[in-house]
Amino acid sequence: MKKISLCASIFLFLVFLSAAQATNRDVVLTLPAETVHAAVKKILPLTIPTQGSTVQGQLILESLEHLSIRNNVISLHGVLGGRNMTVNAMVANKPIRVQLGELRLPVSCDLITRFDRQSRRLYVSPRFKEQGSGQDAGLASLLDGLAGREYPLDLDALKQLDVEIGTRTISFAMQPTNIVGQDNALVFYLQPQVRPTSR
Repeated sequence: MKKISLCASIFLFLVFLSAAQATNRDVVLTLPAETVHAAVKKILPLTIPTQGSTVQGQLILESLEHLSIRNNVISLHGVLGGRNMTVNAMVANKPIRVQLGELRLPVSCDLITRFDRQSRRLYVSPRFKEQGSGQDAGLASLLDGLAGREYPLDLDALKQLDVEIGTRTISFAMQPTNIVGQDNALVFYLQPQVRPTSR
């Protein structure tokens, strides 16, 4: 009897140990740049938040022709559109307000990505490239007003994974532990936790 209880105890210990180790392992989800590109194109036009007082108005990503990912940098080329756009600037130490109104602007941009482990959020900081087409001061000020800031990306769509087994659905709560850009792909490290299922 003692041998059986000892074996059962060892078995239960190993089961709990393996379960504890499994809960610390991440699910790795790799999204190739082509998949990210196709997904973004499906949700266009996409409104871009304009933080701060430099740029005001409604800024929209209208089209996206190219997207690639390397070393935590997402490089893209597309067309920005704007409605009721204004830029606040300083000229000779005096504030001026430039009314741009409606605009369409082809842009090439690098999005520098950073994952904050504490808040579990992904941030992007845009860095615009020279277009070589003699942009006027207003449009240059618009891009300068958007650059140099970090913008949080909404990751709510990753927070739950549902798996159907027969007629039952098992839900997993997914907590991102890291997100990196490498080998022309975004790699998500997600820690799953099984949620209780309703009967």
